[in-house]
Amino acid sequence: MNAIHIKALAPTQSKGMRFKAVGLGMCAITANDYNLSGEANAAAAAQELLDTYNMQNKSLQLKILGVGTLPDNTWAVLLTCK
Repeated sequence: MNAIHIKALAPTQSKGMRFKAVGLGMCAITANDYNLSGEANAAAAAQELLDTYNMQNKSLQLKILGVGTLPDNTWAVLLTCK
């Protein structure tokens, strides 16, 4: 089983709040969608990373199994095979 770790990045003077997903030897940063909850934004960041991974690795296709909040207020997204 694999996992992706997501954390929220604070806004700067030139960029708004973002979410950074790290896992599978890759990383992706997505803009915050203010219409979604923090957990939904975390899942969207993980899905973007996962889409890139699945395009590069045709032999092992993965999908999201679940999303959970960690004690340090970041998120973990568990993955499983399609």
